[in-house]
Amino acid sequence: MWRRILAVMTLAVLAAFTSPACGATTVTHPFIGITHYERFETSPRELAIHVIEIDLNAPGISFVTTPSNGAKPGDTTRQRTSDFVQQTGAQIAINGTFYASAGSGVGPGDGTEYYADLTYFAYSAGVGVSTWSGTGDPDERGINVDQNNNATFIRPFAINQANYQTRPTGASLYNGIGTYDGILINGVITATDTNLHPRTAMGLTDDKSKLFLMTVDGRQPGWSMGMTTIEMAQMLQNDYGCSDAINLDGGGSTTMAFADPTVRVVNRPSDGSERLHGNNFGVLALPTPPPDNGDYNNDGTIDAADYVVWRKGLGTAFTQTDFDVWRANFGQTAGSGSGASADTPVPEPASALLLMLGAAFGICSRRRVASPVPSAR
Repeated sequence: MWRRILAVMTLAVLAAFTSPACGATTVTHPFIGITHYERFETSPRELAIHVIEIDLNAPGISFVTTPSNGAKPGDTTRQRTSDFVQQTGAQIAINGTFYASAGSGVGPGDGTEYYADLTYFAYSAGVGVSTWSGTGDPDERGINVDQNNNATFIRPFAINQANYQTRPTGASLYNGIGTYDGILINGVITATDTNLHPRTAMGLTDDKSKLFLMTVDGRQPGWSMGMTTIEMAQMLQNDYGCSDAINLDGGGSTTMAFADPTVRVVNRPSDGSERLHGNNFGVLALPTPPPDNGDYNNDGTIDAADYVVWRKGLGTAFTQTDFDVWRANFGQTAGSGSGASADTPVPEPASALLLMLGAAFGICSRRRVASPVPSAR
């Protein structure tokens, strides 16, 4: 029996040393109502993908988009996604729609700022920023979220008119973003681009309860080669239940940024650094409270790895009371206990498993030594 225990724990140790690489998906819940899927695929090629699932009914969820720059040239002042997160207080943001340069001017602190002419529809906090293109493209679409988080998949009222009139006519325009490229419309994949590029997309479920933000890295051999818009539409439909989706500005523009709480870019832009975008789309959300069951890394299992997360968050995210909850569910691990100092070295998950393996081996060995030897007959 003890050999089976050791075999199982050895496999667990080996798994702990395996890096989260190809073919793996990591699921986290960084904020209330937010699920983050970080995917690494090897088929049909190397792909690094980030998908954000937003529960539109969750408390504290709201949205923000780049506003008009007023009397300055163009529609907006261009901005990196991470700077947009920093400025607006958003927790998550992606780059927005396509644009053309509208020149530059003197910005704050006598610096240079750059302006954008947005090519497609944009609305920010109830104010129009850019009209529909009026080019007659039948797949021109957008996503609008009103003040009450009602999300709508929208399109121009008349595809040959460059104005803000929108279908469905009852949509309350508030925070919206549009594009020429509706890649999934009413459950039908309408995407046609078969080229591989970095991609940014948004999707919406049929019941309008969940909004998805998606980025796919590309043009980086050994990391991620990019997707076609057809593949992106298929993934949003088949894996995440979207009935509608739009393709936004991709290529070197593809960016997703977090503030959790430090502002950081979570994907790898293909230029090697962030671009200045015509607009950005951001999500504001409340931080996830510590779990009340001891599962501090939110992986569905209460184990030694949760102790590591608790220790790293002691004094910021977690308290001694949180540890007591974990201990009641799992038990004590090396170096832990009531009143333990936050400066105590943090064992890595693999180290914790090795300690457990050693302890199990010692226990089993002692049991074997203590077993009575049957007398010879």
